Amino acid sequence: MSKVFYFDQTKCSGCHSCQIGCKDEHVGNDWMPYARPQPLTGQFWCKLEEHVRGNMPQVRVEYYPVMCQHCEDAPCIDACENKAIHQRDDGLVIIDPKKCTGRQACVAACPYDAIYFNTELRLAQKCTGCAHLLDRGWPIDKPRCVDSCIENALDFGERTEFPLANAEIWPVNFGPDLETRVFYSKIPKRFIAGTVYDPGNDEVVIGGTCTVSGDGSGTATTDKFGDFWIEDLPVGNFSLTINAAGQTKTIDDISTEKDVGLGYIELEGGSTANPAVVYPPPLKEMIEPEEQDPIPSPDGKVQLNSYRYWDADFMGMLVVKIWGVVENLTDEALTVKVTIDFINMDGSVTETQSEVVELSGQKGATASYEIFSGGIENQPRYPDWDSNQFEASVEVIGLQKKYRC
Repeated sequence: MSKVFYFDQTKCSGCHSCQIGCKDEHVGNDWMPYARPQPLTGQFWCKLEEHVRGNMPQVRVEYYPVMCQHCEDAPCIDACENKAIHQRDDGLVIIDPKKCTGRQACVAACPYDAIYFNTELRLAQKCTGCAHLLDRGWPIDKPRCVDSCIENALDFGERTEFPLANAEIWPVNFGPDLETRVFYSKIPKRFIAGTVYDPGNDEVVIGGTCTVSGDGSGTATTDKFGDFWIEDLPVGNFSLTINAAGQTKTIDDISTEKDVGLGYIELEGGSTANPAVVYPPPLKEMIEPEEQDPIPSPDGKVQLNSYRYWDADFMGMLVVKIWGVVENLTDEALTVKVTIDFINMDGSVTETQSEVVELSGQKGATASYEIFSGGIENQPRYPDWDSNQFEASVEVIGLQKKYRC
């Protein structure tokens, strides 16, 4: 009889049910002679670790449950002078709470940091594989973390039940690799990813061919967002070649020691397979004009000293934001009306948006406010967005007494 844990990474959604199930089973529950109660905080006999791969905006996130690996020839067993740790016939490594004297040698010996010290009970604690449930066979006959996994990503059973040939073991923090009983399958290899765009046309490149060569190979085609992902690569050094509309760009010396997100890659003269939709590179800021003539309130006491606007073509939208600076604030709110006319190519107004806001603050102070935020869907597509495609008017329409309670 040889029991193992088996984890399929592709099924895990990161819901933390395994970690929560472990806590529910052991916190406050005394399962002698297998284990004393786990404290509410500070210990994770099953801990779901988050691994973030790549660089923004090309990022992947995976999750892995990490617990005692129930090693063959476990170093914690040799480290315990009181012989309080033993390995069962099924392979589970158990700390006997009655024999443990709290010397903590096993805590230091564990290369997975999977053994904790309970300062209140003065003993070492860790995952037991829920041996109390396995031996009793009721109400469940498997570890609680496994029973709690709603995606069936984590399993437990006889070694012969699982395809372990291509499974991996969890890396040690120090010392040599060990033969363990927790197996991790379908662990993704490295990726190289990026977003290709043509700065001349201010558009992403769709349908471009991206090829890597070097210590491995792979090919991908840029999608409607200009993104490409070349996956299942080994650790090594690579060159990336991008071909689109007769244009070629090569990036050398890409190391996959870690997953690689190349960000936005410029390719002059690239092609766009779908010219009806715009998927641009990062937002471009326009601040024009930086200063406008001051706009006073009707009584001249307060003025909107300046305003500036920011516009961008973003995911098929023309987005407009306007900020204003108010000087010499009073106890009254300055009421400002902003009107935006969105202009078609023929000069006609396709849509008007307006907003009335009240600006107030500490008396006598100067403050900056966002006084408008809006946008309009980019249909039909315009070849180039510029400041002539909307007109903004800002009007101070009055003061209103503010009452505080």
